[in-house]
Amino acid sequence: MLKIKLAAAATLIGSVSLLALALGGTTPTLAHEHRTVGDHYWIVGFLNEPAYLNQPNGIDLRIYTLPAGIDPDTAKSTDRIGTTGLDQTLQAEVSVGGGAEKLPVELEPRFNDPGAYNGYFIPTAAGDFTFHIFGTVEGTDVDESFTSSPEGFSSVEDTSDLQFPVKIQSPQELATAVTSADSGGDSNTLPIVLAIIGIAVGVLGLSAGGLALSRKS
Repeated sequence: MLKIKLAAAATLIGSVSLLALALGGTTPTLAHEHRTVGDHYWIVGFLNEPAYLNQPNGIDLRIYTLPAGIDPDTAKSTDRIGTTGLDQTLQAEVSVGGGAEKLPVELEPRFNDPGAYNGYFIPTAAGDFTFHIFGTVEGTDVDESFTSSPEGFSSVEDTSDLQFPVKIQSPQELATAVTSADSGGDSNTLPIVLAIIGIAVGVLGLSAGGLALSRKS
C-alpha cells in the first residue's frame, strides 16, 4: 500500500515538473490567424503552439499598422508599427468547444515588443478554443472572435499519446489517488504522500515566481 501511495505522489511530482518546465519559457509560434480589422492588422494565436492540455499557455495578440503601399501579406516584421496602450482599451475572453462558459483574460503588453500582448491561462480541456477580443483600438470599436482551425491557430491537444515511456496521470486521477490514501485509514503513509505533494507544489511556486520576475525584466 505504501508503494502505491508513494507512486501516486511521485507521479504528481512528474506532472508538476512538466508544468514548471513549461512555466520557464515559451516555444516559437507555429500557426496564427491573420486578419485585417479597419486600419489595423491583427495576428492571433496561442502563445505556445502546439498547445497542450494542462500546460501553461495564453493568448498571443499582435496589432499593428503598416506604412502606405506595404502589402500585409508580404510585409516584413520590420515594416510593422505596433499599436501600444491596448491593454487599457481591450478586453479578452476565452471559451472552448462552443461552450457558454467564458474566462476573462487580462492582456499584458509584451516587454520590448510594441503592439504585442499576452493573456495567460492554462487550458484544461482538449479541443477548439475561441478568443473573443473586444473594446476599442485607437478610438474605434472592435469586437472580434478567433477560433482554432486548420487555417488559423492550433487546437489544444491531449498529451497522453505523446507520453513515453511512463504515462503521467491526469489531475483527476491524482486526486482520486490522494482520496484513496486518505480513505484507506493508514495514518502513517498519508502524511508522506501529502509531504511529497507539498514539495512538488513548492517547486511549482518557485518556478512561477521566477517567471513573474522574468516578465518584469
